[in-house]
Amino acid sequence: MIPTFNVAGTGLFGGHRRVVTDPFRDNVVVLLEGEGANGGTTIVDSGPHGITMSLVGSYTTSTAQFKQGTASLLTNGLGGVLQYTNTAQTLIAGDWTIEMWMYSVSGQFYLIDNSQSNPDQRLKIFRAGDTTITFGGNGGTHITGGTSSNNAWHHYVAQNVAGTIELGLDGVSQGTWTGNPGLPAVGSRTHIGCSFAGQEGIAYMDEIRISNIARYTFPFTPPTGPLY
Repeated sequence: MIPTFNVAGTGLFGGHRRVVTDPFRDNVVVLLEGEGANGGTTIVDSGPHGITMSLVGSYTTSTAQFKQGTASLLTNGLGGVLQYTNTAQTLIAGDWTIEMWMYSVSGQFYLIDNSQSNPDQRLKIFRAGDTTITFGGNGGTHITGGTSSNNAWHHYVAQNVAGTIELGLDGVSQGTWTGNPGLPAVGSRTHIGCSFAGQEGIAYMDEIRISNIARYTFPFTPPTGPLY
């Protein structure tokens, strides 16, 4: 895998120039930093593609909890959907990394659910109501990891390296699986914080990043700074 290091650069975000610290920013598919006013309903992709996020109810930006910056995304368990439609720019093929910080309050979550035409053939990272995290796709659960406590921030990651997928919790490997879980297709929808049918629980999510590169070697220290 690729070591973590910082390089200085600049980029525009919200009309303001920012310092770029991610040496692999060109490999970012989507980056949701969760910034916004308390109760805000504008959710911005600050990745290089600036993709449009589709929001249907019950997601807001919140200043009550955050891992970085001043806010995070709050899912309140009322059946909302946060998603984007995949284009050629947002596909993950070859090596990839899906990661986010989550502060769960209650309930179960599909942290990521990439819905295909067949709901049993989709990549998904799932956190059950008993706090167990799993990775699945193509009709099955392929990795069953440990548990993560409620009311605390935890870093979740799934990473593909040459066809072997590894699930991580707070930088510690939870197991591996070799296979094709059902990768995104052009026109498919990627749901964040919910399944294709809507939300199940209440949680704050921050620094959500999908990259078409393998970023980590386990075990690792999860990033604590902004991911831009």
